[in-house]
Amino acid sequence: GCGRASITKDPDEVLDYPFDWSVYLLPISDTIVIAAFTASGVVINSTSNTTTSATAIVSGGAAGETATLTCTITTAQGRVVQRSIFLKIRDR
Repeated sequence: GCGRASITKDPDEVLDYPFDWSVYLLPISDTIVIAAFTASGVVINSTSNTTTSATAIVSGGAAGETATLTCTITTAQGRVVQRSIFLKIRDR
């Protein structure tokens, strides 16, 4: 595959999608300062983060579509790293 996670989501579900950055950050002794999320095809209700992870609470989506949720972190050492996951919206 292309290395991006694909998760199935029901249009009615409101779920948290965590991005765990610890495997990347711990070996380089870096931490998250800012975590920003963008999405296409779903609604971001809220976001939160710790020094090693970031989470978005997501709702909505159109059945049969594939939505994208992207997390961009800025670290204490000035790195900017971005990862995306795909959310396959299933029929009700």
